[in-house]
Amino acid sequence: MSTLDLFIPSKSPSHRQAKVAENIKNILATICTHGDFPPVEDQNKNTLTLKESISITKVDISPDLQHVTAYFMTLGGSNLDFTEQYLNALQSYFRYKMAKKLTTKYTPEIYFSIDKGYDANDRINHLLNIK
Repeated sequence: MSTLDLFIPSKSPSHRQAKVAENIKNILATICTHGDFPPVEDQNKNTLTLKESISITKVDISPDLQHVTAYFMTLGGSNLDFTEQYLNALQSYFRYKMAKKLTTKYTPEIYFSIDKGYDANDRINHLLNIK
């Protein structure tokens, strides 16, 4: 079972899950708005920085509140794969920042994923406008 299988909801989230997920979404959005991310080095020791504006569109949380998948989109929808790798490389940074503001007993592990919902909406709008 992969880590992404943990986030496929089998039923609607509980009130507590929804409340914590919304709180995490707001915290991550605040962190992304400030945009002062530390640089990341790739395998070739090149320093990578993020120049895209990020918006957190949705947050899914596991029933035990230990794992979070944060869905994001960049302004203009460009460099999504790079942004996903960059954000996932900064998981510990986001977790540290979240721990300062979150009031739960444990700070969950964070996984970032591209929000595919916008692509589906664009495709549907394109199909509707063809006529």
